[in-house]
Amino acid sequence: MLPIPNFPIGKPYDGSIEISIEQSSESEACDSRSTGIVVHMYTEDLYLRSLKACDVDNYCALMGDKETVKTYASGQPLPKGSAIQRGNRWVKRWQSGNPYSALAVFKRSPEATGQAQPFVGYIVAGAGECMWYGEPGNYEGYSEMAGLGYKQYRNKGFGKQAAAALINKAIPEYQQKGYGVETIFSEERTRKVLPLGWVTATAAPDNIASVKVLTGLGFECKKVEGNQYNRTGGVRAFFALKV
Repeated sequence: MLPIPNFPIGKPYDGSIEISIEQSSESEACDSRSTGIVVHMYTEDLYLRSLKACDVDNYCALMGDKETVKTYASGQPLPKGSAIQRGNRWVKRWQSGNPYSALAVFKRSPEATGQAQPFVGYIVAGAGECMWYGEPGNYEGYSEMAGLGYKQYRNKGFGKQAAAALINKAIPEYQQKGYGVETIFSEERTRKVLPLGWVTATAAPDNIASVKVLTGLGFECKKVEGNQYNRTGGVRAFFALKV
């Protein structure tokens, strides 16, 4: 494990956030027994919505854009087949009534609505691995947050707004409504659906923009260690937020 750097603290987003959680329509459901849901959120500049099947092509294009992914994870584009598989998995989560899934992020435009708005990227708080940041033996749910936006939409505060919408608005709603999160216990090789207790995230130490988004939300860096799949050649900072 490596020393934890003295990371800068970002400024929190203090603008308005609106949210609605609705039952999905019959056309969006997996079948007649579906308990699917759709989340809509609005910030000053963004519209966030549960990822739908019609968003998967946008997600594939995003993850295949070489310039956009240079500072993300391995720094290499995600193969289209893998992107489709991941996108479809997120869609099915919503269709089954599981809100710990991806949100498509659009730039709000007064003259456009819904799918006509420009696609900015995505953000997700999905299943997570138990990191044991709480009391030992206290089984709390963990969710890992991640996201990516097109390069041309960076440095505009969009990442800060999307993350704040998820952490400050969506997560409390999920908790209040009693949605459990699938948590991975690697040592036990088990998965358990538990009440959410922690949200985790990772960032390359040199990705100051992402670090500021996380620290501005109250995340704390718990450890810095190697990761062979990281574009930085093995260094990754692990952040966690008690919710």
